[in-house]
Amino acid sequence: MPYISDKKDREVLDDILYRNFRILIKKGNINYFLFKLAKDSCFYYDDYRKFIGELESSKLEIYRRLVSHYEDEKIETNGDVK
Repeated sequence: MPYISDKKDREVLDDILYRNFRILIKKGNINYFLFKLAKDSCFYYDDYRKFIGELESSKLEIYRRLVSHYEDEKIETNGDVK
C-alpha cells in the first residue's frame, strides 16, 4: 500500500512528482525512469527482487483502487460473463 507515515517524506516525494509531472507522463518516460532507477540503485539480486516487488505491489494497488470500479460498472451495464 502506498502509505507513508512520515509527513516530511511524503511532502518531499509529492514535490518531486509535481515538479516533474509533465515530463513523467509523456509516453515511455515512466518506463525509462523506473528502469533507470532500478539500474542505478540495485546492485544485487535481492535488490532487484525487492524493487520488482515494489513495482508489483504498486500495480496491484493502482488496479484495486483506481481501475476495478470501471470493471464493476461495465458488469452492471453489460452483465457478467456467464
